[in-house]
Amino acid sequence: GRAVANGSTTSVNLGQLTAMIGVANTECGSYYTVFCKSDKPVWNCGQNGQGQLGRAVANGSTTSINLGQLTTMGDVIDMDCGQYHTVLCKSDKTVWNCGENNYGQLGRAVANGSTTSVNLGQLTTMVGVANTACGIYSTVFCKSDKTVWNCGQNSQGQLGRAVATGSTISIN
Repeated sequence: GRAVANGSTTSVNLGQLTAMIGVANTECGSYYTVFCKSDKPVWNCGQNGQGQLGRAVANGSTTSINLGQLTTMGDVIDMDCGQYHTVLCKSDKTVWNCGENNYGQLGRAVANGSTTSVNLGQLTTMVGVANTACGIYSTVFCKSDKTVWNCGQNSQGQLGRAVATGSTISIN
């Protein structure tokens, strides 16, 4: 979100991101950052190669994006980032997500059957979600009824469900 004096965006010293006042929560994925302000709009910046920011740049490119608001998402109360996927929980307990889905970490299929980049959309099978957490290629949902749901890669048993040794099979 900040550039150094010579225009480079590498190795930035500690300093205030003056454009982001009133931030209630922040999460980082690989090469990107998501901010939720106290009045609940979502802002983000960084790499967007898998669509993890949920927005496109003016020229249609999906690479590095400057700090900006995700205008389609307001009223966000919880969020988390995986390596290249973002999960947002709104105050109405609905879940929205975007980004890489190669292990089913978004919990939804793409229309053409592909499991790669997915545009921002609602995970309609998950309602009543109180909070979320993401691993590199997995997502966990805690519902208001105190049940836990998860999806994504389970190669090391990280979803708490048994798999064959060394398996990288997605669990939905």
